[in-house]
Amino acid sequence: MQPEKSPMPTSVAATQQLRRLGVFLSVASLSVILAATLIPQSGHPESSPFCIICGSLGGVDALLNIFLFLPLGLGLALSGVRTSRAFASIFLLSASIEIAQYLAISGRDASVGDVISNSLGGAFGFAAAHYARHWLLPSRRAAMTLALVWGGFWILIQLGSSYALAPSLPPTRYYGQVARELENFATFKGSVISPTIGNTTVPDYGFAKTAEFRDNLARGEFVSAIVIPAGPTPKLAPIIRVADDRRQEIVLLAQRHRDLVFGLRTGASTLRLRGLLFMLGDVFPTGSDGSNASDTLRLSGRYDARLVEMRVTNRRESRDRALAVDPGLAWALILPNQWYFAGTTLEWILTRIWMALLLVPLGYWLTFASATGVPDASRTGFLRAPGAIVLLWVGFAVVPPHFGIPRAPLASWVTAVAGLLTGVAIAFAAGPRSVHQPLTD
Repeated sequence: MQPEKSPMPTSVAATQQLRRLGVFLSVASLSVILAATLIPQSGHPESSPFCIICGSLGGVDALLNIFLFLPLGLGLALSGVRTSRAFASIFLLSASIEIAQYLAISGRDASVGDVISNSLGGAFGFAAAHYARHWLLPSRRAAMTLALVWGGFWILIQLGSSYALAPSLPPTRYYGQVARELENFATFKGSVISPTIGNTTVPDYGFAKTAEFRDNLARGEFVSAIVIPAGPTPKLAPIIRVADDRRQEIVLLAQRHRDLVFGLRTGASTLRLRGLLFMLGDVFPTGSDGSNASDTLRLSGRYDARLVEMRVTNRRESRDRALAVDPGLAWALILPNQWYFAGTTLEWILTRIWMALLLVPLGYWLTFASATGVPDASRTGFLRAPGAIVLLWVGFAVVPPHFGIPRAPLASWVTAVAGLLTGVAIAFAAGPRSVHQPLTD
C-alpha cells in the first residue's frame, strides 16, 4: 500500500521570520491602500460605475490599481493566510472600498473595473509569493517555459510601446481652439496672431477641411503660432488646441509656467495611457515688465513618429530642441502624473533603466534553462546568445519600423545586453540550488 500523498500547501510561510514579514507587509500595504483610496478629492465622478476600463486614462488606472494591491497579496501569502481566505479578503476589501467611494466619498470614480484590477493585483502578488519556489529556482524545463513566456511578453511590450508612440489621428471632424478658456486648463492671457498647421490657418471653430489638417499632422508639419506673451501661467494654458468631435485632444501647443509644451495624439490614447508631452524650458518672459509688440515669439512644434522638434524664435535669439522617438520612452505612459520630456540626462537614465529591467528576468531564466550539469542542456544553451540576439533584433529592428518608429539606437542594444547579463549574474548568485546545482525535471 502506497503512502498517502500530502495535500498541496496553501501558504508559503515556513518560518516565523517570514510570517512576521508578511504581517508587516500586509498591514503596511493596507494602510497605503486606505490612504490612497478613501481620502476625498475635488471634482465629480466622470465614469459609469459599471465600466471596466474607465475614462481616458483607464489603462493607467488599471495598472496602478494592480501595483497598489500587489504588495497586499504578497503579505497575505507570506503571513500564512490560506489561498481561499486571501482571495476572498482581497475581493471584499476592494468591493468595500468601491462601494464606500460610490456612496460617501466625494471626487472618487468607483467602478466594477477597479474591483477587478484591484483583485487581480492582490491575486498576482499572492501567486508570486505562493509559487516563488517555482520561478526563483526553476527546473530546466520550467525555466525554459518561463523564458519563452517572458520573451513573448517582452515582444508584446515592444509592440504596445511602438503602437503607443505612433501618431493616431482619427478620421472625424476636428475643432480648433485658439487661446480658449477650457476646463482643467489655465487660460493663455497673451495674444495669438497667426496659428497654423503647415501653411493652413487653424480656425477657432470646426474645421471646414479636416482631412487637410489631418494630412498635415500625419506628415509631421509644424504646428506654429506667433504670440505676444503675458508672463508665466499657473499651469498648462493652451495656445493652439485641436480636438475631435468626441473632445479627444489631437494636438496641443501650450504654455506651462515659462515653458513651451507640445504634444500630438498617439496610440497611447487608444490604449487609455498617458500621451507624451514635450517641453522647451524658460522661453516665455517673466512678465514683470509687461509685454508689447516687440516681445513677439514664434512658437512651433512637430511630431512625425521619428522625431520631435520644438522651436522658439524672438527678435534676439532662436532656441530649438530635437528628440528622437524611442520605444524606451514608454515608461512615461504609465506614470500616475504627466511627465514633460525636456531632453534631460535623468530621462535618458530612466529610459535605459526601464529597458534593462525588462530583460533581467529573461537573462535569469535563460541561465537556468541552459545550466551546466543538466543532461542535454546544450539543446537550450543556444538561447543564451544567438536566440537572445534574435529576440532583441525582432523587438528593436522589426517591430518599431512597422509603426513608423525608428529602429532602436545603439544605446538600447547596449542597455538590453546589460539587462540580460544582470539576470545571468543574479542567477549564478541565486543560492545553493542555483544554476550550479539545478533542479531535475
